[in-house]
Amino acid sequence: MQPIAVIGLSCLFPEAKTPEDYWKNLLQEKDSCTSAAAADMDADPSRFFAEKKGTPDKYY
Repeated sequence: MQPIAVIGLSCLFPEAKTPEDYWKNLLQEKDSCTSAAAADMDADPSRFFAEKKGTPDKYY
């Protein structure tokens, strides 16, 4: 196995502007669930959403 170096980190989580905020929210068991909005995703949420459970490449 070859060693690797992680040289950057990026994330997008609700109510967390930094990875540290994200981990703090997890440790505090904070519920950050919200409705998906086009502005948040930079895309139309219907592109990713399906009402039928089990639809490939979609969430419900």
